Amino acid sequence: MFTIEIAGIPVEIRSRFGSTRMIYKDYLSCKKPWVTVSASEVEMAAEGQPTPEENEQLCLYRKIALLMMDYNAFLMHAAVINIDGQGVVFTAESGTGKTTRVLLWKKAFGKRMQVVNGDKPILRFVNDHLFACGTPWRGKEHLGENTSVPMKAVCFLERGEEVSLRRMDAKEISQRLFKQVLVPSNPKLMGVFMNLMERFIREVPFYLYTCNMYKEEPDKLWEQIQKEKKVQYVV
Repeated sequence: MFTIEIAGIPVEIRSRFGSTRMIYKDYLSCKKPWVTVSASEVEMAAEGQPTPEENEQLCLYRKIALLMMDYNAFLMHAAVINIDGQGVVFTAESGTGKTTRVLLWKKAFGKRMQVVNGDKPILRFVNDHLFACGTPWRGKEHLGENTSVPMKAVCFLERGEEVSLRRMDAKEISQRLFKQVLVPSNPKLMGVFMNLMERFIREVPFYLYTCNMYKEEPDKLWEQIQKEKKVQYVV
């Protein structure tokens, strides 16, 4: 049994395996937990992974991610970077180039940029501000840190010949967003989830980022994001 803190939320984990604790080693906390999670034998068996350890770890990951909704937070399949104290999300179907964008922008911005998370960050509203937070679920490249950053923009990636960055409307966002967030299967959570998504769409600028690694100039794209005025989406 041990306690972690993700996105400012202390969670007690009751685990059978030392390997599970190792996954969360950078997030261990001495704070009093707000909530406790564990995986029963039945829940573990339902995961269908090759080993009991993997079954437990997948089950706990999903439980932790879903309980975040009780604290105005949700999990997104994305990479998050911090440039000059502002967070940018890159999200897309697997294989489109999230990690490539992260490395390309890191090369361009150097010490001005930090990788917050490379695969599954938690996004959380705190006092009317949205923060992207690091998690132990960092992807196969293990990119990310135990940190957080206020959100500046979300970029949906797609490949193309010419590089462009275009603001998206609410309908476009909705068509893509729900493929990249963890959607609860429990009907009791669906209302909370939908409220979070509506708030997300209203509060953060979304872009369609057409990318080509041979032609991109991240500094110019970042300058465009900085100059854009906030638009209040109607959801």
